[in-house]
Amino acid sequence: MSENKSFTIKKTYVKDLSVEVPSGPEAFLSKTPPKIDFKVDRNNLKINQDDYVVSLTSEVNAKNDEITFFVIEATFSGIFEIKNYDENEVKQILDISCPNILFPYLRTILCDASVNAGFLPVLIQPISFAPIKN
Repeated sequence: MSENKSFTIKKTYVKDLSVEVPSGPEAFLSKTPPKIDFKVDRNNLKINQDDYVVSLTSEVNAKNDEITFFVIEATFSGIFEIKNYDENEVKQILDISCPNILFPYLRTILCDASVNAGFLPVLIQPISFAPIKN
């Protein structure tokens, strides 16, 4: 008889957060708006038989041709318990479900960080971590 499958969020947390405003006052006085570049990566780590840490690491750069307005780097992580799934199912949960749970929190952290640095909110569009099927 097989055991019941379970998927539990044990903890979510900010693992790392850095905000830099390298151009100081010039960033606030610039007449040319910045271009926003955003990237995100995910990382999975098995920490024991049923527990995994999934992390989303992002970087937001706001700059124009003259100056860098700000750079925000953040890692948001979660500890997930995944019990009684086969290896393929665990991979899908780690690669798709966990990042989809974490990403809205990461978006909020990035938005709040840009506002707290004195700029307009950075509004990152939602993304899905599910693979695109042809």
